Amino acid sequence: MNRKIQIVRRRVVAALALCAGLMGSATVSASSVANAEAEQAPWVVPVRENVFAIMGAGGNVTVQIGDSGVLVVDTGAEQHVDQVIALIRRLSDRPIRYLITTHDDEEHRGGNPQVAIAGVKFGSMGAPGVTDEQPTAEIIAHENVLTSLSSREPAPPFEGWPTSTFFTESKSLSFNQEGIDILLTPKAHSDGDVLVYFRRSNVISAGDIYTPDRYPYFDVAKGGSLQGVIDGLNRLIDLTITENMQEGGTLVVPGHGRIGNESDVVEYRDMLTIVRNYIQEMIRERRSLAEIQKARPTFGFDPLYAAGTSEWTVEEFVAAIYRELTQKGGRR
Repeated sequence: MNRKIQIVRRRVVAALALCAGLMGSATVSASSVANAEAEQAPWVVPVRENVFAIMGAGGNVTVQIGDSGVLVVDTGAEQHVDQVIALIRRLSDRPIRYLITTHDDEEHRGGNPQVAIAGVKFGSMGAPGVTDEQPTAEIIAHENVLTSLSSREPAPPFEGWPTSTFFTESKSLSFNQEGIDILLTPKAHSDGDVLVYFRRSNVISAGDIYTPDRYPYFDVAKGGSLQGVIDGLNRLIDLTITENMQEGGTLVVPGHGRIGNESDVVEYRDMLTIVRNYIQEMIRERRSLAEIQKARPTFGFDPLYAAGTSEWTVEEFVAAIYRELTQKGGRR
C-alpha cells in the first residue's frame, strides 16, 4: 500500500475516533480503530541513531542494532512475527542476540519463539574471537514473567520462555557499545513490567506502563494496579530529560501508540492522577459504583484515550479504579 495512503488512512481513523469519543461512543470507536490496525502492516520508525521502533505489530517493538548484533525489546503478536523478522533483517543482517520481554502479554511476547530461533546467543560471554555460539537468542525478563508463563494452562511455547531472569529491581548489560538498564516497575500493568533504558541513545522502551493512545490496562489478577502504573510513570519521568521548551530530549517508545517525550508522559501521568482523584472524591461522597460510572469521570479525556482502549471498556477501567480505592478505604 502506498505510504501516503497509509498516512491518510491513519489520520481519518484518528479523526473518526475523536468524533466518536466526543459523542460518548467509546465502544464503536475502539472497534473502528482495531479494524484499521488489523489492515495496517507493521512499519519501521527511526527513533534515534541505532534504535528503531516497529509499530503496528500488536505491541510496539524496539530494535537496537550495531556491530555486535541486534537487540529486540518485545516481539509483537505471533500473527505479525514473520513481518517483524523481515523488518529486522532490513535494518541489519547481524545476528539477533538478545530479546527483552517487558511483560507477559501475548501481543508483546507472542513472537518470542520465532525471533529467538532466528537469532544466535553469544558463547563464552561474548569474548572477542570466540565462536562457540549457542543456538537461539537469549530471552531476558523479570522472573515474574517466567512464573506467569510456566503456570498457564495451556502453557505458551517453551521456546518463547525467558532463558535469563532476574529478581532484583534492575539488571544491566552492555551491548553495541551502549549501557542498557532493565528496570522493574512493580505492581503496575502486572507484577513483572520493566522499562528498558538505552543510555547513550537516550531512548526508553516503556512497555504497557505508557500507552498514549488508550487508558492503561492494569491486570489485577497478575498483581497490577493503577497506583503501580502511576508510580511507574513517575519513575519514567525521573529518567527522561527534555531538550528545548519541554520538548525533545529523551524519546519514549510506548507499548502502544506514538513515540513521545517527557512532556507527553507527564500529560499521561497527570490524566491518570486527575481521574483517580475525581473518583476518590466521589467515593468520599459515598456514591456507588453505578453512580460514579454514570457521572463519567473520564469524559474530558475520552476523545484522546477511549478510542484505543481495547482490553476493557471505559466503564471497566473506572470500575477497576473504584475497587482499588475502596479496598484502600478511599484514602490516598
